[in-house]
Amino acid sequence: MTLFRTYILGIILLALAFGQISCRKYEDGPNFSLRSKEERVVNTWLAQSVFRNDLDETGQYTSYSMVFERNGRFSWIITPEIGDPIIVGAAWELTSLNLQIKLTFDEKDPISGETRLLYMDIRRLTENELWLSYLFEGDYYDLKLN
Repeated sequence: MTLFRTYILGIILLALAFGQISCRKYEDGPNFSLRSKEERVVNTWLAQSVFRNDLDETGQYTSYSMVFERNGRFSWIITPEIGDPIIVGAAWELTSLNLQIKLTFDEKDPISGETRLLYMDIRRLTENELWLSYLFEGDYYDLKLN
């Protein structure tokens, strides 16, 4: 009977190990969270690091913040040293099995008149960290926000 219990315990441990690996939703984690993905996105995020085409541009983004609200509203706030803040508004939602954030901007493209969309890949999503990557106007951005 002891061999049987050891065998069953081994199967259970393997199942838990594989289950833990499969719980990792994002490339850079976390492995587990009790808060929903949407609850973790809702926050006011500040730039920790910003890379455009693998070039560090963090210094240019110290006055930027991204605000994700519970009601699905998004604000990109740029605060210049002189003058009024610039606010870009959008609606946000999780898409692609919660692997992306889709932004639908309030203002349409000035040339085509079409709705402007931006899909940002989520690389890490914790209560205190949001890592995103996206392609915008031919440039690849890699952001780490906190």
